[in-house]
Amino acid sequence: MDRRVERHTVAEALPASLISPEQTPLHTSRPMPLRAHALLPAMLACFLLLSGAFSLQGLMFFSSLLGDLFPWTIQLSHLLFPGQALNPRLFHHNLPTPSVLTSWTHTLLVAALFLLIGGLYLLALRILPQRTRLRVVFVGALLLGLIWAFMPIVTSADLFSYIAYARMGVIYHLNPLIQTPHAIWHDPVYINIYWTDQPSVYGPIYTGLTYALQWLCEMLFGTQNVAVMVLALRLLDLATHLGSTWLIWSIGGYLQGSKQSPWQRMLATLAFAWNPLLLFEACVNAHNDTLVLFFILLALWFLVRTGQPTWRTHLLVALNLSLATCIKVNVGILLPGYLCYLLACTPEGTLWQRLRQPLLVLLGISLPIVLLYAPFWDNGQILTLLKVNPGTYRAINTVPELLTHIINSLFLPSAPENGSLTEFIMRDLSLLLFFLSFAFICWQGLRPATAPRTPLALIRWMTLAWLLYMGLGSPWYWPWYAITFFGLFALVESATSVKEWQELATRIPFLPAINVPVAVHILGITMASTYCFFAWPAVTTFLPFLPGFRIAFLRSIWTWIVPLLLGRKAWIRQRLRRFA
Repeated sequence: MDRRVERHTVAEALPASLISPEQTPLHTSRPMPLRAHALLPAMLACFLLLSGAFSLQGLMFFSSLLGDLFPWTIQLSHLLFPGQALNPRLFHHNLPTPSVLTSWTHTLLVAALFLLIGGLYLLALRILPQRTRLRVVFVGALLLGLIWAFMPIVTSADLFSYIAYARMGVIYHLNPLIQTPHAIWHDPVYINIYWTDQPSVYGPIYTGLTYALQWLCEMLFGTQNVAVMVLALRLLDLATHLGSTWLIWSIGGYLQGSKQSPWQRMLATLAFAWNPLLLFEACVNAHNDTLVLFFILLALWFLVRTGQPTWRTHLLVALNLSLATCIKVNVGILLPGYLCYLLACTPEGTLWQRLRQPLLVLLGISLPIVLLYAPFWDNGQILTLLKVNPGTYRAINTVPELLTHIINSLFLPSAPENGSLTEFIMRDLSLLLFFLSFAFICWQGLRPATAPRTPLALIRWMTLAWLLYMGLGSPWYWPWYAITFFGLFALVESATSVKEWQELATRIPFLPAINVPVAVHILGITMASTYCFFAWPAVTTFLPFLPGFRIAFLRSIWTWIVPLLLGRKAWIRQRLRRFA
């Protein structure tokens, strides 16, 4: 057999995440197979089906109010699923309890569609990077996002909190970082808010941005039309997602340097752009984490685009990191890695010469934060938010939550479902493990032998830090917290070959048996489909052998454990093929 044909046959047999660019050419002389042409239309069809399926009665999710503005979105659900009852919240009716059969049928249908989308997504990563162009990636992400931007359902009510805080400031001239939505109980958005007793946890940058959108919507459509603001926030996040896609493509080229690998760069960009979780959180729930990631990527873009960064470059990086922090303060966990990078870049000289750039960056980050928060400070009243934020005392969607409910079910059946002593202990243990592991990687960042001396090493440090934050440092965890991780990981993936992945994995005890890129790609699918555990039947059904244990409490296993197991299986399959 011809060696070129043999190599191409082996490359076709392996998953895309396991093949190096040297093994597979970027463009082949053969025409693109029919299955490659059909991938995007198939994904568009599945996105459309899922958009209609979320309106079914058995799920009992929240209305996005777009059905009032665009009645055809509800008619589409009737057309796609004729004879099926729709969510009464779409029509602002009272909430009848759906039958058990209807609930489970609708939930399993949505779960199957999520898995089908996930399968097509993995197949796209397997086939398209060698054969497609960046324009196709962008057009695909735009079309997929637009389908979900008009979904008549949301799975998180945070979107209405964003709107409420904006209306508090623009219409009622209240400080949303101090006062709660209770102050506008008569406003049309109030009935859709879940956290009615919590001030805004979002910083002045996002507050100012939503103020501007609310003012524009008020001028064009009046104060009573809330649905227009829903669509505006969704389209803003879609545009931001596309902007982040371009930044990942651009930064990936800088990180590769002279070792250009178009296949690898395209794979990472495609994996990010068509990630079901990122599109869902941007275009359905419109979470502001999408905007946070954009500023983080913009900071890294300024850092990598010059060979030798100057103090002006570091100030631009610091400014963008401060803007991201002024949306969500958890961005601060990335700062120690950047300071370690600055120290590693100046290993010689006096103490002042070594500390000059880190101090300049600290000033460049802290000064904008102080100036932007000053108008909302109100004599320190803003700090009262720490007393009411559930993220400071609750656990959800994580292993601590799972362990809490298993222990309470077996040994403490009379313990409250929320706020039990077990929950506090599991949460504090998780935070302790996070602080210890985070302190360890910070110490590693200060050691000369392991310090991040290059932008790629810095991005790897940031990716690991955010993964620790997701898994341990945020016991109160929701899928959209992973948006920043997937953006950072895409940069790492664009500049890390298969051989480098294997060398990197040997440094961590449990990673050698896991194909990390495959596990991360699957993680985007499991996190997006986690919402099936928040559907009506999963929340209201208990396991017979565990008293008080709801099926919904299994969500952390699906979210976190399944990607690791499947990533390990991919590694084993790769080894068997090499042996054969």
